[in-house]
Amino acid sequence: MATAGKKLTECPSNLKEAIDWILRVTGKDGQDGSSQNGTQQLAGAVAGLLDGVQSSSPQLESKLSEIKKDLTTDGNNGIINALADGLKKFKEGIQTSGSSSNVYQALNNSSLTSKVPKAGEIFLGCVPLCFYGLSYLYWRCSEKGGGWYGLTFTDPTAPALKNFMVSMGFDTKQLKGERQGGTGQKVAEALQSFQELKSAVENEKSLTKFFSTIHSNFNEKLKEVSPPIVDTLKQHSLPAIFLCSSAYFKYKRTYGSTDSIPPPSTIRQMLYWLSGLLVSPNFSDLLKHIHSPFSDGPMPVAVSGSHEQQEKLSADDLAGHLITSCISSIQVLRSIQGRAVSDEPLLHNVYCNSEFSYSDYGSALFNALSDYTYALQFQLSFLYQQCSIGITNGGWYNCKFGNGVVANAKSHICPVKCTKGSGCRHGSNGCNHASECGQSGKLSPLQAFLTDNLRGFSLRPKSYIGSPSHLENHPPGAICHVNMGFNADHLRSSGKVIQIPPSDSFPKDCNASQSVRPRHLETSSGSICN
Repeated sequence: MATAGKKLTECPSNLKEAIDWILRVTGKDGQDGSSQNGTQQLAGAVAGLLDGVQSSSPQLESKLSEIKKDLTTDGNNGIINALADGLKKFKEGIQTSGSSSNVYQALNNSSLTSKVPKAGEIFLGCVPLCFYGLSYLYWRCSEKGGGWYGLTFTDPTAPALKNFMVSMGFDTKQLKGERQGGTGQKVAEALQSFQELKSAVENEKSLTKFFSTIHSNFNEKLKEVSPPIVDTLKQHSLPAIFLCSSAYFKYKRTYGSTDSIPPPSTIRQMLYWLSGLLVSPNFSDLLKHIHSPFSDGPMPVAVSGSHEQQEKLSADDLAGHLITSCISSIQVLRSIQGRAVSDEPLLHNVYCNSEFSYSDYGSALFNALSDYTYALQFQLSFLYQQCSIGITNGGWYNCKFGNGVVANAKSHICPVKCTKGSGCRHGSNGCNHASECGQSGKLSPLQAFLTDNLRGFSLRPKSYIGSPSHLENHPPGAICHVNMGFNADHLRSSGKVIQIPPSDSFPKDCNASQSVRPRHLETSSGSICN
């Protein structure tokens, strides 16, 4: 059995890790060393966080009250247990038999609340990833849904399913091959223990309506039964727990006037904004607004990097790209800055962040989204490409960054001369690059780029005023139009090389929204994005 390495105090940053964390804490992963009371202690921790949540809606207050009763009186066999059972069946249905892929260490019968004091916060942060990630995956893979029913994890000619799974943190080597039933159909079957997904997809072919139906079916079911409603909650564990999570984060955040909170001005801030979009109050309105330009059906759009090649884009495609990007942006942040504070519940803190505002109107929210995804797509694509090129060809493949790494502000060429010669890009087999880059006299251009100190790449002054105006006013010759925004103390500890998620889906997903962005934005940015 493979030894899991991550501590349970380390917050997940993608869907795979969120599932692993929940299964490990609840003892559902089939591995040794789980706490026998993990589920009950987690339920108690979540109930404690919900105690302080207040709402102006009597209906919501009533639902939360019933859910808290379930958490406190039936912790071991209640709503969290039902969620964990569904996650267990999902993993068993998609991974190869005998594979042990939980990335987290065991509790070894320790008390969850003493070993993981912020377990409730970590759990509530995992919930939006599970709800949107699994709901979207089920809709795509169901026979009546979005076209992945017959796809496999391995077909290079139709990689949509594989790309999504990779962007969510799954290792394709641990997923079933085609002969083992590794198809979209089997993914949908693995998720059918979540009855709320199966019933919602029966009559809804639109992704946005599918999400809406999941919630409306849950609400209608609650009206049909009298308290206690334990069985109903367990039969609708995903929307029930998501209701808790969204109500909690809405209460924790401060939504003041959008005029009093400045918009994101750096790539780092835009990643935080996009990460928190999933739990913003009007995310559902944004999904509905996305459908308005598609009243006549899918529209042809240029494939990224090509003016001649086109593909059809539907409203559901765009909504799916948006959800994927929101989840992936958390992983990008984690890859670059790691854990700023030891044992920080990253997802919880992102979703509670009150330093960014989200419009009350779907149209305005979409305009902001278009603006930010333009900047993210351009600069993260550039960063991804630079970090894919070896130092002998001017790239940053094995360049160091992080707290304590010395930056090279003068040139984008790393001054370390590789001892292995042309073609070396891995920093191994005797290559000196990994040990010397970022040290005194061997300054790292990657560190300088991330901290906005690379000559010709960063802006002076460090400001961002939106795509149209900014493109007209950015300094001549500046390669990047938005500062990255990472200070040295934002970055993870030195000695590590950059690890952008191993899929290009994030820049592609960000690029998708440009296809239906307002015309004045499209005109001003088309020559760069495409």
